[in-house]
Amino acid sequence: MAEIYQRAKTVVVWLGEDHAPATWGSLACSKPLALFPRLGYDRGRSGGVKSLAARIALKVCNSDTLHHLRLSPYWTRVWTLQEFAHKNSAVLCRDSRLFAFSSLARLLAVAPKDESVPSQQGMDLHVDLYEWQAMATTRPFRAATNQLRRVLTMQASEPRDKIFALRALSPGVLGKMTVDYRKPVGEVFRDATRLMIEEEDSLRVLYFSNRKKTTAGVPWESMPSWTVDFATTDSEVRGSYKYYYTSLCAASGGAKSYFAFSGDVRRLTLRGVRVGKVGNFVSDMFPTKSQCSEGRCHDHDKKMADKDEECEAKRPFPHDCESPYLDVLGRFMMSVSSTIWAGPKLDAMGRSLYELLWWVIQGPKKYEWSASMSSTSTSTSSSSSSSNKAVRGMSVVSSLVKWDSLRGCQCRVELRLGRLFYTLDRRAGFGVVGVREGDVVCLLAGMDHPFILRPCKGEVGRYTIVGPTVFAGAMGGEMWPTDEDELEYFEIV
Repeated sequence: MAEIYQRAKTVVVWLGEDHAPATWGSLACSKPLALFPRLGYDRGRSGGVKSLAARIALKVCNSDTLHHLRLSPYWTRVWTLQEFAHKNSAVLCRDSRLFAFSSLARLLAVAPKDESVPSQQGMDLHVDLYEWQAMATTRPFRAATNQLRRVLTMQASEPRDKIFALRALSPGVLGKMTVDYRKPVGEVFRDATRLMIEEEDSLRVLYFSNRKKTTAGVPWESMPSWTVDFATTDSEVRGSYKYYYTSLCAASGGAKSYFAFSGDVRRLTLRGVRVGKVGNFVSDMFPTKSQCSEGRCHDHDKKMADKDEECEAKRPFPHDCESPYLDVLGRFMMSVSSTIWAGPKLDAMGRSLYELLWWVIQGPKKYEWSASMSSTSTSTSSSSSSSNKAVRGMSVVSSLVKWDSLRGCQCRVELRLGRLFYTLDRRAGFGVVGVREGDVVCLLAGMDHPFILRPCKGEVGRYTIVGPTVFAGAMGGEMWPTDEDELEYFEIV
C-alpha cells in the first residue's frame, strides 16, 4: 500500500457520510492558508503570521462542519496515516468536490482541542505528520517521540498493521520492514523496536517498552523486555514521564547513546552506571485521576486545624477533600516516619523526597514559575538545614505540598500511575507501577531519564527493563561520572 500511495497523483480522503463536509464552501475561508509554506514547527515571525491567519479563518468557518469532521472515526485508524504521507491529500465533500488538506491542516492546528473526544489525538497526529512531509524527513519519530505515543493509541484490526501502516511515513526506518503477515506478531514488534533504535540512532523508543503487554497471542514471557507492544491497550500517560519528549532533563549528561544487539536479536547491551538499589520503602500506586472528588484540595486546611491528634493519626496527611493522591502520599510518608528514628537519617530522607517533588513541580513549568519558585526554594533550603523543628523529617515535604496546593497542584497532576520509593542509600524516586524492592536505578548513555532495571536471577549482568523514573539529584546529570572507566555494560533480555 505504501508504494501505491507514493505513485498516486492525489490521495482522496473520505471521512464518512456523517462526518464529511457537506459542501466545499463550508470551509472555503481556509483556502488561502494553503498558500503558506508547510513548516509545522516554525516559531519565527512567519509562523506567527500563519497562526494569526488561521485563527482569523477559524472564526468565520462553519463550526458545525469542523465539529463533525473532528468526530470522524477515520482519525482513530492507523492505516489512514499513510494517506497523509502524500503531499496532495484532499478531503472529499458530500457535494463531490475536493478540499485540499493543506488548507485544512493549518486550520485544525489552531482549532480548540477536546481531549475527551477519542479521535482528537489521532486527528492531531494526522495534521502533524502531514506537516512533517515538507521537512523531507525519513525518520519522523526520532525527534518527536510524543507522536509515537499517539500512534500507540490508534486502532487496527490486525496488530501487524500498527507497523506496516507506518512504512510510508517512516521510509528511513519502518520502510525497511518487509511486509509479511505470516511472521509472528511478537517478532514484527521486536524487529520494529530494533530498527527504531538502530536506524534512528536513538533509545527513545524504550520509553514505551514498559507499557503493559496486552496483545493476545504473543508469548510475552519469552520475548525481550525491550520489545514495545505497538498494539497495547495501555494508553495512559504516566505522570512526569510525559515530559520526556521535551528534554527537560539530561540524566546521562548529554552522553551519546550506546547500544549493541546480539546476533539472535534477543539481547540489547546498553552502557551506563548504577546509582541506587530500591529498598523496602515503596508506596502504593498513585491514582489514575488527579482530580479531587470534592473540589479543590488544600492540605492542612484551617478547618482541619482543630481536629484532634487521633484523627490526624488515622489520616496522616490532613486535607479538606477526598483526595486519593494525598492519601497515598501521606501513607508513604507515615510509613517512613514510623520506621526511621527521628534524626539525621530521617531528615536526609525528607530532604530527598522534597528535592524529588520539587523537580516534579518545576520541570514542566520551569520557565513560567522560575521567579516565584526560586525564592521559595531558597527559603525552604535554608530552613531545612536549620534546627527548626518545623522542617525536620517529613515536615519539609508537607510544607512543599501545601505551597503547591495553593499554586495549581502541579505535584498532584504529575504523581499519577506510579509509585514513590527510596533506595538503600535513602534517595527518593518516582517510578512506574512495576517498581519493586531489589530493582536497580541506572543512568543509561543517551537516555534523558534514569531507568529502573531488574536483575535476572542467577544471571550476573543481565536485566529486564522496568521503566523510566524520576530520581532525586540525578535529573540534570549530576550523578553521571566524568570518568568513562566508571561506566559498565547492561545486557537487557
